[in-house]
Amino acid sequence: MVTATESAMAPEDSETQETWEMVVPGGVRVWKRSRRTGEYETVRMHGTKGPKKLRISKDERLYNQELIPEESKKNDPFENGSMVLLAGGKRIGVTDADLEEYLQIGDIEVFTEALQSIGDKELLVRRLYRIAEKQGTMAQVETIRELLDARYRVGGTQPTVEEMMAEGDNKGELIS
Repeated sequence: MVTATESAMAPEDSETQETWEMVVPGGVRVWKRSRRTGEYETVRMHGTKGPKKLRISKDERLYNQELIPEESKKNDPFENGSMVLLAGGKRIGVTDADLEEYLQIGDIEVFTEALQSIGDKELLVRRLYRIAEKQGTMAQVETIRELLDARYRVGGTQPTVEEMMAEGDNKGELIS
């Protein structure tokens, strides 16, 4: 017989269902347990074509996050802004409406300081840039572009291992 205390205790959240939506173009493959076989199989989500929403358990999400190597955690689609949690549990993702709030800041110096609160989430900065091109001021667009160029430069001369180590990015030891 179950006591009142036992029934009041919250059950394990691992089976809590979560609904995630892709909010950026591109695709993601996620491991999901098959209800028929009990084995994990890949499910593809896509931001422009195909299914944009995915319903998985919290346990399946945690399993997918465990598969991401530590040095690639910035590519975790559940935390980097490419997917937004719609239902179940707490809200983890950042919506376009959340990013639009940054564009309400009129003073460019305050706006620049607010951009620092995004941290090292490249995808969020790129999403904000896409929104700012349509809804922001020219100064905001330029500020975001400068931030993207400074932090996430594509192509060009990349820093040497010595330069990265001098800056504190311990990418490994030099091979002589």
